Amino acid sequence: MRGVGKLYEDGTYIIQSEDGKSNLSIDNLNGGLDTFLMSSVYKEDGKQIDDATLNSMIKTVKFDGNMIVDKLDIAVGVYHQKIKNLDLTGVTLSDKVIESPLLALNSTSLERLTLDPKLSLSKTKNASRGIIDGAPNLKLTNEQVSQLLKDTSFESASNIFNNVGVERLDLSSFDNSKLKESNHLFVNLLGLKEVVFGDKFDFNKYERTNSNKSFFDTNLSTVERVTFEGNKENNSKFIKDWLLDVKKHNVANAEALYHDGKYVGTVDEIINSDKATYEDGIYTLGVNKPNKPEDKTDTEIIEPEVEYVADNTRNFGTPNERVEGEKGTKTTVTTYEWDEASKSYKEKQLEPVIKKPTKTIIKVGTKSKVEEKEIPFEVEYKEDKTISSIDLDTM
Repeated sequence: MRGVGKLYEDGTYIIQSEDGKSNLSIDNLNGGLDTFLMSSVYKEDGKQIDDATLNSMIKTVKFDGNMIVDKLDIAVGVYHQKIKNLDLTGVTLSDKVIESPLLALNSTSLERLTLDPKLSLSKTKNASRGIIDGAPNLKLTNEQVSQLLKDTSFESASNIFNNVGVERLDLSSFDNSKLKESNHLFVNLLGLKEVVFGDKFDFNKYERTNSNKSFFDTNLSTVERVTFEGNKENNSKFIKDWLLDVKKHNVANAEALYHDGKYVGTVDEIINSDKATYEDGIYTLGVNKPNKPEDKTDTEIIEPEVEYVADNTRNFGTPNERVEGEKGTKTTVTTYEWDEASKSYKEKQLEPVIKKPTKTIIKVGTKSKVEEKEIPFEVEYKEDKTISSIDLDTM
């Protein structure tokens, strides 16, 4: 069903369905049937508005209520260069849609795009005419980029995003394995800083930069962060395309590649490397610095103190009983931090960790000991003159 619309004095053009029931089919490229912006528009007094006047009047395009569309080639810019705002609130695609929506084509005026949260391109098969093919004054939000590319698996594609602001290119669920016909997919992305590859991306089908069908035809030197997920082989193709642009444009403080913050190698080393696959994780650029030195650990032994204690269960004078204590330690770790001023690592001593020793106890017997000893009698003879001597022989 064709769309009809109402144009308001503030420049807002609201599209409606002719019967209010059927799905819409909007094909603004053919210049005739289903071309809502080239249809006849009349004022309230019944007079027709000529195309030149209409072109200067429309500033915003909206849809009236919730609408399901079978085709959504709005192509802002193809005929009207004054449209600044495209609001797709309430617009979703029917199951019949094969070609992805063409939202803008060579538009120098479009500045704002609003998507309905339920709008999904996951069931479309082709993006041969692109999605936004020329809108240099429009900057897509990160959420919009993710929404438009989420779970897409095109069989043919070209200029998916071309000459439009894209800061974070989210390919985390983008499946390129079914591509049979393609040209440059992402062209002249303005302000690109981050690219995310997911486990559905096939780097064996990735066409390198400077080829006729290169995946990217954009300056990658502005990219600051690249994420790989899914352990996909041959992802070095993109790494080298990225770093070749970095080297070509002599990007400041981008002398080396880092993986999850750890030094990988210089830009030249990576470009000339035979390595085909890089591990999953986050890759960034930085100054060329060596690997951080290993932390140093110094451990000092703390000898136990000796304490003598009385033991009244053991006799005094018996050998002392010694119970050894456990030695303590004082552990000091020296780590290294990068100092930008000197372009070198500086030592940093961390707070010592102390494990206290336990005392060595020496038990001394203090119990009294009682001994009994027999003392023999001494015999002393004394003369007693009162007693007469006895002659034992006469007895």
